[in-house]
Amino acid sequence: MKWVFLIFAFIIVFALLSNYIKAIKESKTKEKSGSFEEEFVSAIKKLLLSGKCGKITNLNFSAQIPSGIETQEIISFGISLWIEDGDVFYGGKDLIKLSDCQKMFADMPFSEIDLSGFETKNVKNMSGMFSNCKTLSSVYFGENFSTENVTDFSEMFSGCETLSFIDLSGFKTENLETTEKMFAGCKNLSTLNLESFDVRKLKNSSEMFDDCLILKKIINPSKGELKL
Repeated sequence: MKWVFLIFAFIIVFALLSNYIKAIKESKTKEKSGSFEEEFVSAIKKLLLSGKCGKITNLNFSAQIPSGIETQEIISFGISLWIEDGDVFYGGKDLIKLSDCQKMFADMPFSEIDLSGFETKNVKNMSGMFSNCKTLSSVYFGENFSTENVTDFSEMFSGCETLSFIDLSGFKTENLETTEKMFAGCKNLSTLNLESFDVRKLKNSSEMFDDCLILKKIINPSKGELKL
């Protein structure tokens, strides 16, 4: 009878221990696995800090693989990046489908960014997407860069001191609710065309153009009134 009890107790302890180990492994897996956007940005920052690619000035997500370029960084989710002459190229055949762009390129040292390989139809938050990109002078959004479901543009270009022109003609903003500090600190921006904007649902546009030292001309939204 004593041996039966010991065997029964051993089985219970073993089962509990197995479940405990399984829970720990699952917990560690969850900690390691982030969203696509987190992994994507993390890989780009890692590449910048590695020093193995020299000075990178341009970021190109045109969904085209340049010939003769060796892979420098493999991102989880099967995405590859190529490096050549200061350019980072996205090395995939399909569009990069995103669900969140918050602070995606914040504080990065790029001068030109081509996002024509991005699909953003499910994105609702683009706050701080390019914030404090102090050397950014050009952004190409492309036909698949959709903003129709975005509610938050706050600080999207804030601190982009070099930016002198930005083409927002493809922006559809019928669900936009906040543009707080969207262009704050864009010290070289002289004109801005917001004609494509729909601001009828806009709730907060405070400090939208704060510290835009030479901004003299703003073409107002075609739908709704921009209250500053």
